[in-house]
Amino acid sequence: WAVYALKQLADNDENCVAIAREGGIPPLVALLQAGTTEQSEEAACALAYLAYNNPSNRVMIAREGAIPPLIALIREGTDDQKMYAAFALGNLSIENEENSEAIGREGAISPLVALLRNELDDLKQFAAYALGSLAGTNEWNRTEMGREDAISPLVGLLGAASDEQKEYAVMALANLATGNSANIKKIVREGAISPLVALLQEGRDQQKQLAACALANLASDSGENRAAITSEKAISPLAALLRAGTDGQKEAAARALGNLAIQSKANSTAIVREGAVSSLVGLVRTGTNLHKEWAAFALVQLADSNDENRVAIAKEGAISPLVKLERTGAGQQKRYAKFALENLAKNNAIAVLFALERVSSRRPLQRTRFQM
Repeated sequence: WAVYALKQLADNDENCVAIAREGGIPPLVALLQAGTTEQSEEAACALAYLAYNNPSNRVMIAREGAIPPLIALIREGTDDQKMYAAFALGNLSIENEENSEAIGREGAISPLVALLRNELDDLKQFAAYALGSLAGTNEWNRTEMGREDAISPLVGLLGAASDEQKEYAVMALANLATGNSANIKKIVREGAISPLVALLQEGRDQQKQLAACALANLASDSGENRAAITSEKAISPLAALLRAGTDGQKEAAARALGNLAIQSKANSTAIVREGAVSSLVGLVRTGTNLHKEWAAFALVQLADSNDENRVAIAKEGAISPLVKLERTGAGQQKRYAKFALENLAKNNAIAVLFALERVSSRRPLQRTRFQM
């Protein structure tokens, strides 16, 4: 009963701190190997809760040696043991590169991929969650998942009946596509683009955001992917998220639209026609730091080799906030603002306005309307 009580208490942030402080983690880890079937199941669940929202607990649990027995439960345990062990491993890897590396190197990926093909929906759901978490911070894990053929069953889950399965599958695919060209090719080949675009329109809020992230990553890889995404009519729902989405959706949509516009006059023109410029300029002016960064990036691409777009961007009053961002922004914000202004200045009339704005930029900036 003690381990059951700890599991129940651990579903609370304050209790998680207290349990760790009072020495509750070592005996829970010991029960993973030495306990009865029920005790090891309850211990895995308790450790999953303890790790969920507590970075220091993640470190402590790993240091107590929990990773190998959790992986053993995924390989050889009962269905419930497998489910809670997958949940625990996913939580241990949240924003923890060292744990993610250790879990992958200890051999967790192959049995987790096998769970994706299990008949039980709960096992599929938690396997997708664990793989998505492990792929989020570690390139070795991403490559290994591609080799273990995780992508095909994950794409299959995009059409699942369970919202949780869809959400964790799209999270995993978005992370697998982060900077990994081989995985991107497999994801596209498995037919992921169409269901991802459908989630932009029909999914829950988090599904929409993750689908936009996944499409942004796919679009970054090649012109063929950009063409495939736009052929599925992704631009309109992305522009809608940019206008009226959550903060996370706006950030992901700006990045996706920027990537779709890379070296594509047709896509850039379509994005402008969907009314995205006004939203992007608004984000540069008053958005979060990430909004400003990715909105400026999108404007760089829209203004590249397309004079009609340059005029449309200038007419929306982009020059003043871009000059301000170039002057006062941080890191990539400054870089993208600079490139956006350089692309806009390829239009002679805008170049004059840009020069005047820079001359006056030491004074308080005012929004300037472009006329032609």
